[in-house]
Amino acid sequence: MVRLSAQELLWKLEKGKPIPAILLLGEEPYLRDACRTQLIERFVTEASRTWAVSRYSAERDETQAAFEQAQTFPMLSPQQVVFLEDVQAIEKLGEKHRDEAVAQVGAYLEDPAPFTVLVLEATGLDQRMKLGKLLAEKTLV
Repeated sequence: MVRLSAQELLWKLEKGKPIPAILLLGEEPYLRDACRTQLIERFVTEASRTWAVSRYSAERDETQAAFEQAQTFPMLSPQQVVFLEDVQAIEKLGEKHRDEAVAQVGAYLEDPAPFTVLVLEATGLDQRMKLGKLLAEKTLV
């Protein structure tokens, strides 16, 4: 697990290092917005942003759609950024649905698409649960 402050993440992005999966964790909307903006500016040209930037919400049950998009080649851009917001909502699902969602997250993180920067956003995660442990281990936090 690599934990970075928002400033460290922004600095790393400026250096141009590719990052397959990032977890934006915290309740500070200004810092999360600054990170979102930098990620989009760094990885997607302005002309391609309509097609190469996608936003989904786990709270609206769009987790599967987000991972399907992450595995789909971007249109008119060499890279895409896929945001999955409200990831903490997965922890509140029933056991069967939660386990399915965690398995889906784990499968993607084992073999992330090289053309996608996946950004998972959560206000907080229980590090004792499977999802929290998985994201702490497999993403840049």
